[in-house]
Amino acid sequence: MAISIIIPTLDRARLLNRTLLSLANQITDEDHEIIVVDNGSKDNTREICKLHEASFKNLVYVYDDRPGLLVGRHIGAQRARGEILTFIDDDVIIPPYWLQGITEVFDKSGDVSLATGNNYPFFENPPPEWLNQMWCKYGSAGQHLYQLSFLCFGSRSMVIDPGYVWGLNFHIRKDTFFDLGGFNPDILPSKFRYFIGDGELGITRKVKARNIKAFFDPRLSLYHTATRERLTKEYFLHRSYTEGLMNGYTDIRKIITSGTSPRFSPKNEQIKKLKQYIKYFSILATNNSLFTFKRDMITSSVRGYNDYLQHVAENSLVMEYIREENYLNIDSMQSKYYSKIN
Repeated sequence: MAISIIIPTLDRARLLNRTLLSLANQITDEDHEIIVVDNGSKDNTREICKLHEASFKNLVYVYDDRPGLLVGRHIGAQRARGEILTFIDDDVIIPPYWLQGITEVFDKSGDVSLATGNNYPFFENPPPEWLNQMWCKYGSAGQHLYQLSFLCFGSRSMVIDPGYVWGLNFHIRKDTFFDLGGFNPDILPSKFRYFIGDGELGITRKVKARNIKAFFDPRLSLYHTATRERLTKEYFLHRSYTEGLMNGYTDIRKIITSGTSPRFSPKNEQIKKLKQYIKYFSILATNNSLFTFKRDMITSSVRGYNDYLQHVAENSLVMEYIREENYLNIDSMQSKYYSKIN
């Protein structure tokens, strides 16, 4: 079974180097390829990939500077020759038997179309104490910290909600991927921020709607790097604002899919989202500063949501973008939308 490992990257040569080193240490005889899609790096990403060519039978480097994570994901998927598409981030560290685990998980049953594993934390610096109170519980023993894409669900294989299969450790059959229309847009440079989408959530919602099972298996576990910059409250607040933008896209797209006409009332939506976030976050804290921080996260997310709805109400091009059936055609996305932003 051929596996295509797709790694979008942008100006993170140092982290990508560590990811490729870990992939070079895989203990497996399985046929696989690695596709690095460089989204316009100005650092030495190309040289790092060249340096690692001798360590792999098939390392493909693709340069495409059109904006957004979506470019790396979809260009990689279109270039892939493997039956299984494996999407990872450029800052993960892969244990030696990970590739072998992918084969075993997908070989054991034809029912497995989508899978993931633990995303353990790898801290480059000691984490701040307040981070311990940001984790969310899952079931009786699991937990996750989605702002840093940490997911620790234990050592037992199980069926999980597809929404917990995140883009840094995302394994899917190629035919399923294209049948579902691929990913929705994700993170983009700041000037394109209103062309953001909800990334892998778009495809995992379709998985759920079609009653396709998503599997968690500890053999697919990896480590996700938390850099110094991400272990700050400033990062979490920025992440919350971006999450608000993404939630705006999600909600409008749901309305369009349902066939009803979207009506924009930013004030009402702000109140609705505020209630949802207060319910979701446990804002009970052991000290006032943490209480204030969690309140500020909620406020930041609601502000992003409100900004997005306000912009969509004023910009028909963004509404057209949201209405796209899928975003597989990168050339079309570039000519219809991104090229129109100065």
